[in-house]
Amino acid sequence: EPRRLRIRAQTRGCRRIRDGRRAESLPDLRWETNLLKALGTVAAIGHERTLLTDPSGELGGIRTPALALGEASGFAMV
Repeated sequence: EPRRLRIRAQTRGCRRIRDGRRAESLPDLRWETNLLKALGTVAAIGHERTLLTDPSGELGGIRTPALALGEASGFAMV
């Protein structure tokens, strides 16, 4: 059921993409959206992986590629 697929995420180290190249940095943002809607905006996936750690130290970390999103909404300043 799509209404149950709500996610809450936080961006860190994000940049705009202009003419296919990384541009200016963006502030850290909090993002609340529907998972299917978020995945529907993925424009590209990077080939290098980055280690993201849980700041609390409780959950360890995850290695993930960078995602380039098309249009996205639902962001709020952290």
